[in-house]
Amino acid sequence: FTKFDLDEDGEIDVSELAAGLDSIGAFLNEEQIELFRDDIVTNSRGSIKKDELMMAVRQRELIHKSSPNRQVTTHVAFDELHEMSEALEEAWALIILISEEDPEKWDESVEKMFASFDKDGSDSVDISELGRGLSSLGVNLSSEQLIAFRDSIDSDGDFSISLNEFKTGLRKIVDEGFPDEMSMMFDAIMSQVPKNEQKSGLTFTQLCGWDQLQELETNCIVDKPWLEKIFNELSTEDGSDRVLPKDKFVDFAEKLEEANDIEEGSSASNVAWRKIVKLCISDPNGWMRRMEMMYLDMDKDKDGEVDALELGAGLKSLDIVLTEAQLSAFKNDIDKDGSDGISLDEFLMAVKVRVKAAAEDANSENNVAVEKAWSKVLGGADSDPSGWAKRVEEMFTKFDLD
Repeated sequence: FTKFDLDEDGEIDVSELAAGLDSIGAFLNEEQIELFRDDIVTNSRGSIKKDELMMAVRQRELIHKSSPNRQVTTHVAFDELHEMSEALEEAWALIILISEEDPEKWDESVEKMFASFDKDGSDSVDISELGRGLSSLGVNLSSEQLIAFRDSIDSDGDFSISLNEFKTGLRKIVDEGFPDEMSMMFDAIMSQVPKNEQKSGLTFTQLCGWDQLQELETNCIVDKPWLEKIFNELSTEDGSDRVLPKDKFVDFAEKLEEANDIEEGSSASNVAWRKIVKLCISDPNGWMRRMEMMYLDMDKDKDGEVDALELGAGLKSLDIVLTEAQLSAFKNDIDKDGSDGISLDEFLMAVKVRVKAAAEDANSENNVAVEKAWSKVLGGADSDPSGWAKRVEEMFTKFDLD
């Protein structure tokens, strides 16, 4: 609050709020700034008082802690990562070059550079000062790249860089080299996890908040059971949780990239089936009739069979677009008698088999979840073998909220 209150009048107006949020890497436009302010203010003046900010932060923290399904999200995707990596490496390369012009005066050179960034003489460089400083060296980073640069050396998480952090970060890159892209991806996800919830790796919930995974799930390329299976194979124990450490994140990301590569017919066929099964599961009582209607709609020439051309057009109506090779693979999944066309019975049988398998997978997942819950309950009782009955009574009382 004190840092944002530039004129020290005990209140933060809109312009001060905008400048303050900029300094911590939260770049909002004018309309967004007003919405942010309106979330906080309780007075008609439109400026923010200290107790109002404190109350707003407490309320947000309570909402965050009370949500059992809360997820963290980071917006660094595979296709953006390479560009960001190159930009940051270019920035660090230039800083290293300048700092090593006179090796005997390395500390002096680095301190001089830091001082040129620290325009307000506060002995710390905020995000806006960092941007201007790098720009003066000829390095222009986007907002996301600038934040990633800052976060890579902001070891205490105060959204600014001290001289010691700047020197430490620079020495680390000189000694160890620039971090690989997957390490950057891991750090980007971890940076979105509240400090008090961070462990030696990412938990499954934290990992599922990564928007790259959410996009793959939305497009039916991967699903939760598959993700959890891969996670369990690669994760290690950290206290009562399982976590995916940084050195295993590369393996996890590689498996995701394989899943994301749907150029092969069989993978594309799986994506198509997942979408169809999803439709069926959403209508458990009427899915068979729905699939019959879908088949009849696809059979344009009404000859009692659906050929590859008709099948492709039908799938396209569900936003499933397959190449000729992919369509052939999908058709072969259904056409059991090897004819040129798919009969209604063949189509319904193929759908039925996959819907049944999906239901069994869902039941299995539910059973695992229930067993995990029992494990927690039994763990609470077993912690005091001689007094387990009392422990269960205490647990019951704790559960009985009303």
